[in-house]
Amino acid sequence: MRGRLLAYGEHIQLLVTIHPSYLLRLRSRPDFEKERALFLKELAMAADFAN
Repeated sequence: MRGRLLAYGEHIQLLVTIHPSYLLRLRSRPDFEKERALFLKELAMAADFAN
């Protein structure tokens, strides 16, 4: 479900992502880098959709 635009009713789209504080709680550097890259991709997707 994460990272996809979902229809919510007739005229609303949702983008499911993480809360940014999740990144701060990750202990593993590789996990942090992976999740950060995915989060940034999702933010870019939201920006593209909004414009």
